[in-house]
Amino acid sequence: MRRILTIVGLSLCAILAAPSLIRADQVNFDNVVAPADFNQVPSYSPFVTPSITFTNGVVLNDSDFGFLSTTAPNLYATTDQFKLMNGLFLPSTVITGTFTNGTGSGLSLDIINGERFLASTFTVNLYDSSNNLIDSATISLSGFGLPGDVGTVSFVDSGISYFTVISGLPANNTDFAIDTVNFTTTGTTAAPEPASLTMLGAGLIGLAGFKRNRKRT
Repeated sequence: MRRILTIVGLSLCAILAAPSLIRADQVNFDNVVAPADFNQVPSYSPFVTPSITFTNGVVLNDSDFGFLSTTAPNLYATTDQFKLMNGLFLPSTVITGTFTNGTGSGLSLDIINGERFLASTFTVNLYDSSNNLIDSATISLSGFGLPGDVGTVSFVDSGISYFTVISGLPANNTDFAIDTVNFTTTGTTAAPEPASLTMLGAGLIGLAGFKRNRKRT
């Protein structure tokens, strides 16, 4: 009986402690069927995953991106050159990823320059929940179709609430994508409900009473 009480007591302590949940993850946009062209897409944003919500772009297959996705067949792209099927342009040429379950760390992602023959820089900014800039990195990519038109940006920072990927391409010439987003998420378990704690406490009291009754008999 003492052993049972000890196990239940330890379980209660574990519930009250609500430890952090840490999980390595990847988003590669390959879990949906996607068209090739921006103008074939009937709607845009957001693209929601269990860990990150992506906005200001659309999921495309990579056939019109020269099969440059780093995990085929899809990537997440944006442009200010091509209208969507609904006649609208994408709302921004900045792709944003927002962590929706805790915060992120160890972020890495691939960037693909889709602008033909026009080289550019691409900047990734990391922010915390108070919109403070945590870190930033910039890479230079060759124009689409030339060697070096795909690159990777990696960070070791933690506490990331959201990040942005900004193109240095000139207005009306922005066309780029991201793919293979690797990261670790850190969240906390939900706080135990009062009813659950009450039931667990009642169970402990009942076990203690059962122990006393056994001693009397």
